[in-house]
Amino acid sequence: MNAQDIFDNFFRSNGNEGGFHFENGGFHFNFGGQEQPQRPKKTPDIHIVKEITLEEVYYGGDVFVEFKREKLCNHCHGTRAENSHDIENCPVCGGTGVKIEAMGMMRQKTQCPKCNGTGKIIKNKCHECHGKGTVTKSMKVPVHVNRSVRDGDTTIIPEFANDGYKMKPGDVIVKFVTKPHPVFTRKGSDLYASVTVSLLESLTGFQRSIKHLDGNTITVAQQKITPHGTVITFENMGLPLTAHSNRYGNLYVTVNVMYPNSLSQNQITELKKILN
Repeated sequence: MNAQDIFDNFFRSNGNEGGFHFENGGFHFNFGGQEQPQRPKKTPDIHIVKEITLEEVYYGGDVFVEFKREKLCNHCHGTRAENSHDIENCPVCGGTGVKIEAMGMMRQKTQCPKCNGTGKIIKNKCHECHGKGTVTKSMKVPVHVNRSVRDGDTTIIPEFANDGYKMKPGDVIVKFVTKPHPVFTRKGSDLYASVTVSLLESLTGFQRSIKHLDGNTITVAQQKITPHGTVITFENMGLPLTAHSNRYGNLYVTVNVMYPNSLSQNQITELKKILN
């Protein structure tokens, strides 16, 4: 066998033997033997942003997500035709869905423009889906929220995206985002809140109540001078450290002192007497 025979044997592309060709705009190599069967195509994933409350983050549990998905038509089962007699092989590609152009010892495959790669031509469209192959359905599906779930965390509903003819459904990917809370903000597993007191209270003491996420009342109190911006720490009053943890972050309460906009001359005189 000479060099030309070796070259021809290695690069020939007819039949099921080894060779290479262009496919979908790139090289496709096949080094001997039959080509491997392709995996079933999947429809695109559906991405959903689900807003949850801080209480749902604290406790965990199930919430519902609502979205629309395409389901195969019950009449045509995705074929888009009124009946099986209304489906014919595409005359351009012969039912393969691709056009093959030979360029020497290379082959270029492109999607058939006549049938859009389906290989079929529909003579009479399905009366239920009007030739779409699918119908739109509104879905309401429960998904689980882990305790202490963080913004941007996701959960997956596998193979529940749109149906497609001879295709596997993609996944529904749900991303959690926490709604703003009227009392608390969150940083990791810690909670932050604030209380406002008067100047008199900052000097003589105060007491405030905050309703925690668990429903209990937290008493914020000081019986001494409290400067503006003082932070009071409540240990283990934050969010769970992990989904299954019995340990919690902290709650930090900032004291904001509300100063009067103005003072009378008598008030100024009395304050000077007291403070001096």
